[in-house]
Amino acid sequence: MEFRIPMYSQYNHLRTKKSLDTSTPSSRSFLLNALLTLGIFIYVLSAINFFRCEDEMIFTQMKPSLSQINSMKKISGSEKTFYYDYERYLQINKTQTSDQFYYIDLGCFDGRDIEQFIHFHSEEEILQTRNLTIITFEPDPINYATCKSKQEQSTSIPKTIHNLAAWTKNDRVQYAIERGEKSRIDQNSTSYVHAIDFSQWLLKNFKPENYLYIKFTVDGAEIAILEKMIADRSLALVDYLEIEWTFPTSADFEPRRVSIEGMFDNFGIDYLYMIDPSDTERVYRTNESYTAVHKDHGWKLNTSSIRFHYQARKEVATLLHERLKRRR
Repeated sequence: MEFRIPMYSQYNHLRTKKSLDTSTPSSRSFLLNALLTLGIFIYVLSAINFFRCEDEMIFTQMKPSLSQINSMKKISGSEKTFYYDYERYLQINKTQTSDQFYYIDLGCFDGRDIEQFIHFHSEEEILQTRNLTIITFEPDPINYATCKSKQEQSTSIPKTIHNLAAWTKNDRVQYAIERGEKSRIDQNSTSYVHAIDFSQWLLKNFKPENYLYIKFTVDGAEIAILEKMIADRSLALVDYLEIEWTFPTSADFEPRRVSIEGMFDNFGIDYLYMIDPSDTERVYRTNESYTAVHKDHGWKLNTSSIRFHYQARKEVATLLHERLKRRR
């Protein structure tokens, strides 16, 4: 007797066999998708675990040590002190500041700039709280004698007058002497004067806590001196600059001047304004205050007699001290 499988049973048997056969394209695709999904899942879990461990490591590194915590307690007298809580620190640990204010005059001429500086700024708070010392450099023999004679008439403020040219090295330099007018370092001159490496002199004689006000009236030497001050970073000692930029006499003068002013910002020094010395002289003779002097906030150099004023930005500690003082 012949036994036959019904058609529908045969069909189901073939379908089951097909589903178990992994050699078909659709089966391989299914397995690959499953493996890819599993791989992505494992990768995501590993990434989450990695970043979590890294965060814990950073937090551990940032966590203050026991000695740091004890130090903070001593400063504030309280455990609730954080790294941004400057005021509690400043109330106990005052910023180290010197009581010295130095006005350094490069190119004393006849001493008029010193007289005007004292007249206009003697009432300012910074000069009321610091001891003013004046230091001048004047290589021209005629101007040196005039400046020295005038400054010796007043002994209330310590003054030192050097018969030297401010320059970039300690040496004798060729210097044009024209009866006290427009004297300058000049390679074509047959006269010589002694010069001092001004930037090195600053580094050897002053500290960051001293307040330095430097006036440049050196008729062309300011470019080389300032470039060296930038190079050896002695410019970082300066708090205030008053510069009489010489009117361009060569093609490279203006680009070098602009480059120097750009570097001022790297040292935290901002441009304030420019002043015509003739206007300063007029206000001085009429016995008016410094506010009466016209201040031009432009930047273009029109003549060589214009004085540009720059000031170093205040440190955070200084600003906080001022705020605390106002609150009192």
